[in-house]
Amino acid sequence: MTTTIEIKSELKVVFGTMILGKEGAGPARVHNLDDCATMLDVFQNHGHAEVDTARMYGFGSSELYLGQLKWQDRSIIMGTKLNARGMYSHKKDSVKPGLVESLKALQTDKVDLWYLHAPDHNTPYEETLEAVNELYKEGYFKRFGISNYAAWEVAQICELCKRHGWKKPDVYQGVYHALHRAVEPELFPCLRHYGISFYEFSPLAGGMLKDRYQRDTTEHEAGSRFDPNSMKGANYFRRQYWNEPYFDALDVIRPVAKKLGMTTAEAASRWASHHSMMKKEYGDAVITGASSAAQLEENLANLEKGPLPEEMVKAFDDAWAIVKGHAARIMHSPVEIARMASLIRVKAGSQQSASFSDGGTNSAGNPKIDKKSPEFTPDTVPFIGSWRFFTQKLPFWRNSMRLSKTGNFSFWLGKNHVVGVSGAASRKMYLDSRSLHLIKGITLIGHGPDFIDGRSTVIHDIWKAAYTNDRTYATRRLLDLQKSEQLVKRLPSVTRDARAAFEALRTSPTGVMNPAKSCYRLVVTQGSRLICNDEIADDPQVLNRLVAYVSTLQSTSSLHLLAFPWLSYFSISYWKRRWGRNGITQIVKPIVNRRMKKGAPRVDDSLQFLIDSGDSKDYITNFLISMLFIVAANAGVLSGAMLNIVAHHPKWQGKIYDEIKAAAAAHSKNKNARLVDQLDSIPLGAWETSFPSIDLCYKEAIRMWVAFPMGRFNDTNKAIPIPGTDEVIPPGSFACYNTLDVHYNEELYPDPMRWDPERFLEGREEYKKEAYGYMGWGAGRHPCTGMRWAKLQQNIILAYALALYEWSGCDENGDPNPHFVQPTTALNELAPSLPQGLWCKYVPREKA
Repeated sequence: MTTTIEIKSELKVVFGTMILGKEGAGPARVHNLDDCATMLDVFQNHGHAEVDTARMYGFGSSELYLGQLKWQDRSIIMGTKLNARGMYSHKKDSVKPGLVESLKALQTDKVDLWYLHAPDHNTPYEETLEAVNELYKEGYFKRFGISNYAAWEVAQICELCKRHGWKKPDVYQGVYHALHRAVEPELFPCLRHYGISFYEFSPLAGGMLKDRYQRDTTEHEAGSRFDPNSMKGANYFRRQYWNEPYFDALDVIRPVAKKLGMTTAEAASRWASHHSMMKKEYGDAVITGASSAAQLEENLANLEKGPLPEEMVKAFDDAWAIVKGHAARIMHSPVEIARMASLIRVKAGSQQSASFSDGGTNSAGNPKIDKKSPEFTPDTVPFIGSWRFFTQKLPFWRNSMRLSKTGNFSFWLGKNHVVGVSGAASRKMYLDSRSLHLIKGITLIGHGPDFIDGRSTVIHDIWKAAYTNDRTYATRRLLDLQKSEQLVKRLPSVTRDARAAFEALRTSPTGVMNPAKSCYRLVVTQGSRLICNDEIADDPQVLNRLVAYVSTLQSTSSLHLLAFPWLSYFSISYWKRRWGRNGITQIVKPIVNRRMKKGAPRVDDSLQFLIDSGDSKDYITNFLISMLFIVAANAGVLSGAMLNIVAHHPKWQGKIYDEIKAAAAAHSKNKNARLVDQLDSIPLGAWETSFPSIDLCYKEAIRMWVAFPMGRFNDTNKAIPIPGTDEVIPPGSFACYNTLDVHYNEELYPDPMRWDPERFLEGREEYKKEAYGYMGWGAGRHPCTGMRWAKLQQNIILAYALALYEWSGCDENGDPNPHFVQPTTALNELAPSLPQGLWCKYVPREKA
């Protein structure tokens, strides 16, 4: 008679057996078969039946142990995985032998679930998926899984399967826990769309979400996840979690858990069960492992407990905000594995990796470079280069600087040599040098409507020097459109846009808004009037399209194509950028064509100015495509951040409000009119000079926002000396400067992570100790061309917002939330995106 045991956990639980296997076999730590059997007994006594293993676990011994334990006799549901490494790949003639080897070890002829463990980017997906489908039809497995693929790869795989009628993935396995939520924005929506279950591994971050590890912990159990002498310890778990941000996050979590009478591990397990994006109805599961039966019993018991108190949930959210910029997106991608292997070889003194630092040809066949180039960073992957420049910009840059004797370093991006420079003297050289080409260096940015094809892009003539001081047509015309006679004409419409946007908020019953989204649309609206005409802004459908195209171009990076140009046609990011540019083109072209037809009526707008200047249709069209993006990019993000700032800082909100009233009183023709009506009378000059508090706040917000790698390119035939060293930037090499080197410099900005606009007041101004100590508006040979409009626009937006309402910080339900989220959102992102989780409550001034 079979007894059914009640399952008490909210989600399905799967037993992960990486830890089982022969002594000395990788991470295997439970070597005795009787101990392994006891752990299976514990697992099944809680009513669970599904077990997870892999061909690579314990070098194959995990599967061997499970086979010897006669798992079929226990009615266990078995899943295993094949990784494209070592003797296996995902080529058609390799996947079947790999699966057969797993089945032989497991002593079976089929399993319930079989995964591709990680991408094999050396094999076309179609070849692999066709082979997988054949194995499925032959009955080797019932369910098909994939693990550690990016969201765009999942979508591509599913679409290929649908097109060919092949077996589609049923399960996705990936890393996910309370301090690692990088899968939430893109991957989870993708999985839901295609009906794929999510299996979470590493729910306790390899043990980091326990109470055993402290900053000063030096002794580790041999073979444990944080053992610095083990492969995974040294090259994944310690690199990912053993750092200040994660310990800072634990400092937030642990006291709350202790106060509530629970361990950190219990809190993390309950978060996964009840507060994550995983849901029972989608077939999602938690994969839990353990190094002993007692530990497994504890893990399973924790997963059976109920939801967390709200205080604990909030602590996890606050902790995630601390580490969000440091979380790797995918754990076991081939890139990550290759990087691990590379680091191990470097540590062992292998000469195979030394070619990255000897000025010779690297293992990807890259060309020789000047021996005076800065030494290469060890943060390098064979055949790829410094992948973390794409995925973890902040830690990559800081670590490379720290390991360099001069603060300068070299790295490869595919076959592109890049020199990273830092320090005051290098910064001045970088910004002043006529030999470093700005436009050719923009391919190091990777987002927006231009330079989508990387170094193979044919640079349009609007971006080539055509005026004195090497000004381009694009910069010349952008300056023209910001001359006073032009801005005076646009002022009534852009102020009307701001007033309408904020007055529309009165229709909301909650009095709560997301400043990032609301301000972004307003910025795009005003920018289209400044750059083009009123036609776009006055047509809601066209405006909606433009907002969608611009936001997509802003948040999508195809920078990885600089290293892998051959991936263009397989890259979703590449096609999203193409889609965005084409979409703006479809808006702009018909407008330009109509207005440049013979006999077309004249309209006093910016487009007419370009036409009257004798500019060609081609120049005007390309200028508008680029500028409609540029005027919205940074301003669209910063405007929402600024409104959030004043909502959380009543003192500064009061100062700005007093300045608004003073400016209105000085220029209004009707002193008894409402403040918002008086604003309509303020002239251009007063809009630009009446708000010193906004200027201070804006400078500080920009300082915290403008912290990302800048690109230049040495297109001369001479090496460029780096001051204070005997190093050079060779001809044909990129040069990169990360502005966090200055904007987060504690000498220039004491306590740089703190929002402090008073640091720009006379008497402080520590940043003036060094040349170009503030780069918020560009510097050197390339100051920000759109600075005048950006400041004017910000003043207008905040003036109308504060004239109509009193603002305060809140959560999405409108409950007070005095916790201020810094406006910095780009420190570790491939492409800038709108700040997330910002909510403001607004109360009409007459009711405040």
